[in-house]
Amino acid sequence: MKDVYKKLDSVLDSFEHDLIERCEYVPHKYDIEDKLSADNLFKIQKNGNLDKANSIDDNDNRLILDLSYLYGIDFKGLVEKETGIKRKYSGFFWYPCDAFCGWHTNNNAEGERMYFTWAAESNKSFFRYQDPDTKEIITDWDKKGWQYRKFNVSRSKSYWHCVGSKTNRISIGLRLDK
Repeated sequence: MKDVYKKLDSVLDSFEHDLIERCEYVPHKYDIEDKLSADNLFKIQKNGNLDKANSIDDNDNRLILDLSYLYGIDFKGLVEKETGIKRKYSGFFWYPCDAFCGWHTNNNAEGERMYFTWAAESNKSFFRYQDPDTKEIITDWDKKGWQYRKFNVSRSKSYWHCVGSKTNRISIGLRLDK
């Protein structure tokens, strides 16, 4: 994935100057740990499935970025060349300090997800999920720089997950539809 990460660095450089430096992001003052806690997950789960985090109030305050940054480097093509699998975009997001995407399943679009994540600092942002088999809550902390994660979304076995950040974090989602 080194070639993919190199191209992503060029994208990061271009919009870091265009967007991050000039954008005034004032997050709502939520307690991220509360929003992304197991207790809050259980409250949400009592109401059934939640396909998208922003389907309920105060459950998502990340910023959506313009995919044109990725079109310019043919990001999907680079990933396809690297993995041999053609995918669709499922999101391009910026998580400034105190941003989050609350618990949800993405069950409305089943298939494999692949998320490329960049974090400004290690261990200050994370991907959290509930293991669909054991129901254990697992927090996977981001390292500084680029990394990627893969997981499957299925109606028959919901994959509850969320994201929180106390640093600048970028994520690019790709999906392989079932």
